[in-house]
Amino acid sequence: MALIQCSQCQHHISKRAASCPQCGHPNEQQDLTPKERKVSLLLFLGIAFIPYIFSWFTLRKGYRPLTQVFALGWMVFILYYLSMDITEIKETKTAALNKANINQIEQTKTINTTPLSELDASSYTYEDANNHVGCHSKYTEDLQKAIFKRYYQDKWFIWRGTIEIANSDFVDLDVDDFGSADISAKFADPTAGTMLIRGEPLTIRFQMKRPGGCILPFEGENAQIIDL
Repeated sequence: MALIQCSQCQHHISKRAASCPQCGHPNEQQDLTPKERKVSLLLFLGIAFIPYIFSWFTLRKGYRPLTQVFALGWMVFILYYLSMDITEIKETKTAALNKANINQIEQTKTINTTPLSELDASSYTYEDANNHVGCHSKYTEDLQKAIFKRYYQDKWFIWRGTIEIANSDFVDLDVDDFGSADISAKFADPTAGTMLIRGEPLTIRFQMKRPGGCILPFEGENAQIIDL
């Protein structure tokens, strides 16, 4: 610690003291330069292994600019390296998922190449169903239930429409092009709809389960994709 003499009483005082402890005279030669800090072993290890926390400690007064540049530069390098590593992992997972989806689509196309003439399906169209038991039906409620039970329930149908909502395990189709779902069908394979795109045309074969109305669509299960 550097000592100087007080200009008033000549008593020796620290160069950094604000005033003389003997007489109280202000220290006119006070050294206001921040005391240089040294990087301790713990701080060095912290910067080396957890730089995004400990590098900021070097911004306190007293650390040399070179120390601050090194610490912050190391932090930026580590964060960049980690971000690249995470991006690579995400890309690998995405590539694996896309490959699995493509394989699934290829399998689905292979399964569903049976000619339409060989598929067991009712000849009733969506328009027929809508007129018989749907929004346009003029029959009484009891008669609609009877018609549905006899001619539609658990029967197989092949309908084509535009995809309104697509999920891996179900699809909603707009059959009459009015901008709303007319049939909501669950796939027999819960991953069959993984690669479907909204707005694309789609033909499905499904088993009718519940009638539709003016608001709710018809509902089916065990659906299969006939063509995209």
